[in-house]
Amino acid sequence: MNDVRTGAGLPPVQDLWETWRPFPVVCASTPDLDPPAPPAPAEFAYVGPVFEPRRGAPWAPPWPAQDPRPLALVSFSTGRAWDQTSRIGRTLTALSADRYRVLVTTAMADVSGVRAPGDAVLAPYVPHADVLPHASVTVTHAGHGTVAASLAHGVPLVALPNMAADQPALAGQIERLGVGVALDGDTATPEQIAAAVHTVLTDDAYARNARRLADTISALPGPDGAAALLERLAGATSGR
Repeated sequence: MNDVRTGAGLPPVQDLWETWRPFPVVCASTPDLDPPAPPAPAEFAYVGPVFEPRRGAPWAPPWPAQDPRPLALVSFSTGRAWDQTSRIGRTLTALSADRYRVLVTTAMADVSGVRAPGDAVLAPYVPHADVLPHASVTVTHAGHGTVAASLAHGVPLVALPNMAADQPALAGQIERLGVGVALDGDTATPEQIAAAVHTVLTDDAYARNARRLADTISALPGPDGAAALLERLAGATSGR
């Protein structure tokens, strides 16, 4: 960063946060998901996660309403940068049909060769808001959108991060907050994934901590608060 700043005729900085301090920042997240140090500058206004709008008809669970098995949402990256097929296959092997209801959102992953056990459902896309109210655990790549949506609904997580972007940091923060278990996404075996899911579902502390964080997220300003803040910033900038 300092090489770039020097080339642009700007002074060096001691840390990356300094590059943000001259600007007001509207951050669509919660500070709880940030690594523990260093803290974000005071200029950061955390408004809480902003989720995708609904598209199409609401998703209806295909299992009987009285089905006692916990629902596991399996949701990996929707981007093209990583092939999620292995993570999907290992997770499906881990989640036995007699113990779990399983919904996998496959996005662009090639699952033509993946064997879905029992009555597991594979769907390209299901809105988080449709499935998370029914879910007991989310198995995920630990991308911000899926992590934030799960925690906003009080759902604990098992993280299988891709080794890039913010996913390893978020997976570590999931463990620090006590809202889930993080594994090595590239090497975790079905047995390890099964053990992590079992731990998250049988130790009440994970769900309790996730519900506590859901309360924190619900108290943030949200999209309406973010819009109001942006209007105030725009008014201040224009001199109105």
